[in-house]
Amino acid sequence: SEYNKRYLSEEIGVDTEMTVIPATTSVDKFQPSDGCVPGRLLTVARLVEKKGHVYAIDAIAELVDQNYDVEYHIVGTGEREEFLRDRVRDRGVEDYVKFLSHVSDERLESELHEAALFVLPCVIASDGDRDVAPVALKEAMATRTACVSTSISAIPELITDGHDGVLVEPNDSEAVANAMSFLLDNPIRREEIAANGRETVENKFDISQTANELINVFESCIQSHDSRGMRTVDGN
Repeated sequence: SEYNKRYLSEEIGVDTEMTVIPATTSVDKFQPSDGCVPGRLLTVARLVEKKGHVYAIDAIAELVDQNYDVEYHIVGTGEREEFLRDRVRDRGVEDYVKFLSHVSDERLESELHEAALFVLPCVIASDGDRDVAPVALKEAMATRTACVSTSISAIPELITDGHDGVLVEPNDSEAVANAMSFLLDNPIRREEIAANGRETVENKFDISQTANELINVFESCIQSHDSRGMRTVDGN
């Protein structure tokens, strides 16, 4: 990502020429959703701090307080599972949140198709760990599911706020709740954003396109290496 490139250059001092080729997914693997379960919200991610589950859970509690009929599914396992289960109990939303642990590929596809919104409120963890441009967001966009995430790292390189997803500031459950309520209340706008998300990953983040770009980089490096070798042999 451009974010990684800037970090390597500005923070680490790398002065080697760098080419940005994004991590991608096979878009054809994911069929666009043709409907959803009303009020179904989904997160697919390891249960670790940087994924921001706690802000999604708190946002769900806010929506429940506002009388939204929602159901939040969490796919994944990790070190914070008990902490997050405690958070759900503390916020009194046990009836609205389901921890699904690991699921099969078939179940994952079903979850993505049934979700009205995909929520991944990423944060910079207390130890500095962070996501760059999560593949889970690209997969959700590929299934034409509207995404809500945050503006950290390279996520804005993947999602343009208000066009193919909604981005909020990190560590802000109220902002997450507001973004979700807006999209739930405006299904036509949600469908537009979801369609734009599918188009974005098709055009910019499909593996068939980026594989060719990577091959071009390798070929350029080989040609550069060969030309330097010839200059050495010629004594020039």
